[in-house]
Parts: sequence; C-alpha cells; structure tokens
Amino acid sequence: MLEQEAPASRWRDVAREISLEGFAHIDLMDTWLRPADLSKERKVELKDSFDAYGVGFAAISVIR
Repeated sequence: MLEQEAPASRWRDVAREISLEGFAHIDLMDTWLRPADLSKERKVELKDSFDAYGVGFAAISVIR
C-alpha cells in the first residue's frame, strides 16, 4: 500500500514513532507521501494525525 492511500491510523503510528524518538518537527518528503496530491479532507487527516502526537511539519520538500 502506498502511504498516499494509507488510513489515517497508519499516519498516526508514524507520528507516534517520531514523537517517541524525541522529535517535534519533521521535513515531509514527497518521496514518502505526496501532500499536494491529497484531497483537502486527507490533508486535514494528515495534519490531525501528526498533531495528535505533537509533531509538526518544519518543511515540505518537493523532489519530483
């Protein structure tokens, strides 16, 4: 399954792991997930998933 199509629960698992490692911010790389291709609703789910663990996005890197 592509991260693009993953349920929000998968994103929360990733955010939890990042938080447990002590990080509060990440650079969101579009090689992992393409935020520009998400619907508005899915962008909200992504943000909420990371907000739940206090992890914010420092940058969104577009490499395509």
